[in-house]
Amino acid sequence: MHIEDIPQKYGGELKTEVGMMPNLDRKISEVLEWAPSSSEKSLPPGPLHWVHSPGGSKTAVAVGVVNGEKRCVEFASIR
Repeated sequence: MHIEDIPQKYGGELKTEVGMMPNLDRKISEVLEWAPSSSEKSLPPGPLHWVHSPGGSKTAVAVGVVNGEKRCVEFASIR
């Protein structure tokens, strides 16, 4: 890990704010397969969960509550 990628509160140089969305590492972005329903190629706000498939792939699912309704939306996968 590079010092510029570590938040300042942990001794690094990355300036962060509460609610700030993460920047995906370039290599991770290159291997993610975005779901057709994903309008943007970025992480959605809120909690995320990875689901492991028997074949070894992993699916990223946006979970939590949005506008009072439970959310469970697959938005990307990685093989």
